[in-house]
Amino acid sequence: MRDFVWGKGVVLQAFKVDGYYSFACARTVRLRMNTEPIETTVPGDGAWKSFASSNQNEYVIELNLITVLKDAVDALWFSWETLLEQIRSNAMDLKMTWTDRTGFTKYATFKGLIIETVIDGTAEDDFSYSSITLKGAGKFDITGLITTTGDKVRRKEWIATGAEPNVLQDNDLIGRTMKYVNWEANDKFSFISIGVPNPMQCLFDSSAGTLTFLNNLAPNDFVYCLYE
Repeated sequence: MRDFVWGKGVVLQAFKVDGYYSFACARTVRLRMNTEPIETTVPGDGAWKSFASSNQNEYVIELNLITVLKDAVDALWFSWETLLEQIRSNAMDLKMTWTDRTGFTKYATFKGLIIETVIDGTAEDDFSYSSITLKGAGKFDITGLITTTGDKVRRKEWIATGAEPNVLQDNDLIGRTMKYVNWEANDKFSFISIGVPNPMQCLFDSSAGTLTFLNNLAPNDFVYCLYE
């Protein structure tokens, strides 16, 4: 008998903090790899067209799962979390593993940008199902050597244009925890989540991914923050 791969032997994982973790309640996963062809037809081919590879490939991952909003032990990816990653415009570090019935394994690592999330609901007593479509962003690495970007504390930088005038925004700050803000070497800002900041405060709105200061930024002012 051939050493075939069961359906459950195809697993998609994404990097989180310290390693690759599976998606909660995943039902199906599909990889579609396409190669762009170049027509190479010559007059002698008659009625038949001829094609060769352009050496340009693209791929899409389609994942279907039961909707889950939270993970108590932070050991899986769940639908609400991946929705946030899409809003933040983040590419995810992914790993797909194929394991046959004897335990022999092949795997690939790559980056995927979430381009579509669908969350279904019905009036019946049934699960809510979700689907996620990820567009490949760069090399599909069958050596498994792509470097992940799983640092827990991250840094975001801005050079002000003067048009802000006192609000900085980045989608990657949505749903994050702010740790530190530095504006032109001034690092004495404390954080508030509601109200109007004083000169030594910064209003952080995690739902919008914005930092708001009392005073306006001047053109070319340098600001950076650290966040989790």
